[in-house]
Amino acid sequence: MNIFTDQSLLLAQSRIFTEQGGGMTIWSSNGDINAGKGAKTTSDEPTPIYECDEDFYCTRDARDEVSGAGIATIQTIDGAPKSSVYLIAPRGTVDAGAAGIRVSGDLFVAALAVANANNIQVQGKSVGLPPQPVTNLTLTTASTAATEAALITSSLKTQQPQSVVDVEVTGFGGAPESPALCVPSSLNSCR
Repeated sequence: MNIFTDQSLLLAQSRIFTEQGGGMTIWSSNGDINAGKGAKTTSDEPTPIYECDEDFYCTRDARDEVSGAGIATIQTIDGAPKSSVYLIAPRGTVDAGAAGIRVSGDLFVAALAVANANNIQVQGKSVGLPPQPVTNLTLTTASTAATEAALITSSLKTQQPQSVVDVEVTGFGGAPESPALCVPSSLNSCR
């Protein structure tokens, strides 16, 4: 499925899904791509299909049932290929919103900004998303906390280049007539 628009793509309560394989490319030249605010519990149940064996044991085939809103490539049947999603907004924002973005394959994002990235689920690789924060809330002792802090620090060093900051102090913020802040030197004296 391919969608091209000059302005923003705003889904609101709706959805854009591919099922049973099939990739997706969405391009917004001068706007945003917004997955909307639809509920994740919204379901679409087609007419039920029952499969029966030779002993008349019947089961319901739920392959085509999907739930949620937003943007998604879903594998509803066994053996369906994993599908990639390309979201391109060169002058805008890709926003997963409350509905979210679900990808069975790889996700490629090219945009000025990405919003609500915590609501994006990708089974394959993702390119263009901000890095996920590294946290561990099950720290039980000071030694495990120190170990976790060292791991976080080392992972941050590999992700971000080091910066050098020069600081020049031009004053101490006090008035010259204030004796507590005056530092005598050989050139002048405190009053």
